[in-house]
Amino acid sequence: HDLSSINPEYDSRKTDRQFNACLRGAGYGIGTFYQVCEQHGFRYKEIVPLPERATYDKLPGRIIQLPGQEGEAPAKPAFDPLAYVLGNRFDVTLPFADIPATISVGLDNQAYGVLGNGMIGVVVGEEKSGKSTLIQAFVASSIGLSRTLNIESGIEKNIIYFDTGQPDYWFNKVQHSIHKMARHFDNTDRYQAFPMRRLNVRQRVEVIDHLLAGRKDLGLIVLDGIVDLCTDFNNERAASETIERLMQWSDETGATILTALHLTKGNKYMRGHLGSILGQKADGVIEVTHAQGEPDFGVKCRLSRYAPFPAWTFYRDASGAPCLCDPAALPVQTEREKLGYIDDPYPVPGQMAMPIVARRNDDDDIP
Repeated sequence: HDLSSINPEYDSRKTDRQFNACLRGAGYGIGTFYQVCEQHGFRYKEIVPLPERATYDKLPGRIIQLPGQEGEAPAKPAFDPLAYVLGNRFDVTLPFADIPATISVGLDNQAYGVLGNGMIGVVVGEEKSGKSTLIQAFVASSIGLSRTLNIESGIEKNIIYFDTGQPDYWFNKVQHSIHKMARHFDNTDRYQAFPMRRLNVRQRVEVIDHLLAGRKDLGLIVLDGIVDLCTDFNNERAASETIERLMQWSDETGATILTALHLTKGNKYMRGHLGSILGQKADGVIEVTHAQGEPDFGVKCRLSRYAPFPAWTFYRDASGAPCLCDPAALPVQTEREKLGYIDDPYPVPGQMAMPIVARRNDDDDIP
């Protein structure tokens, strides 16, 4: 900027765009710029001396780097849509890599794929139906590389968790719960979690943009929840912009993205225009159900690019920790469902569109 500002037509935004283009190295690089400057008698090291490393770390507004982001903040290169499309033209002679499921559900000695790298998954349910609990199980399984409830994760890369709406107490409680389920009682370099309740929508998106820029070391990104990243979930344009950003994050990082969204009461539609568009773009949608007054939470596959998994249930013990239900809690079909009547606006195979019944107790057989 110091060099470019010498020009009477200097524009800071155009300078930023040109600098990013140089970083991409599309036939020329930032070194070309410095060479041209030197040919005209401008030596940038003499005009703009760089600060010492210690000074740079203390500059105002400097954001501490996470593992995998050491050094200066990565400059996000300018994106050329035409070059991207032309560069990815289909070629039938080129091999393409399969995308195995990195997160799966294990039932009856069989693994059902749920999500893979670069995919977007959504956990949906009515208010207080157990969405966050299921997301915690996904994260705990990925941290511990072990089975949590029926969830198995093979994600070995780093995990980053953005909590967009909970107050500090509940944010910390959730994170302690995740570590307890993963049986990790110390901080791990593979996992970072950040509260974002105090920020507005624009600030949240900007911070996430910064923390994901240039990251190829991520395996799982959790956004709990996505409605707090949209200025108006019932506005089609705002919803489209949010989902577009979500797809960009998944494509640029190659990580699995997991988020949560409410269902409307009664008809169980995904909430607003945001839910409608997200339902179309998501690679997997999992629904959590919980009837008020009942102990069990039901989990079913609503949408998947893999073979859908059968429904299963869990409950919370006295400490609030999720536990698998015993076999007596297997779902049953109602007479209405046996006749083919399914009220769910997103019908699924019969064995998954089942209500959850209360677990049996040993005392039930006592007269």
